[in-house]
Amino acid sequence: MVARSYIVENNQYQVRVPSRRNKLINRDGVFLMAANGGTPMNNAVMPEQFEKACRTFPADLRGSMYEPYHG
Repeated sequence: MVARSYIVENNQYQVRVPSRRNKLINRDGVFLMAANGGTPMNNAVMPEQFEKACRTFPADLRGSMYEPYHG
């Protein structure tokens, strides 16, 4: 049986979020992050998310969120 859960972390719109996202990626083993807000916070952790095959759907439409394309 596969364990499934919904984990919520509040970044309070502060750049200290990389430590919280690192926890989600490395310790909790999440495979998807949705509605991530804040360009600085997303830019700080997106490279590690792609490296660990953790998909992201940020609530941010800045160019750095989708260029270059990481498929």
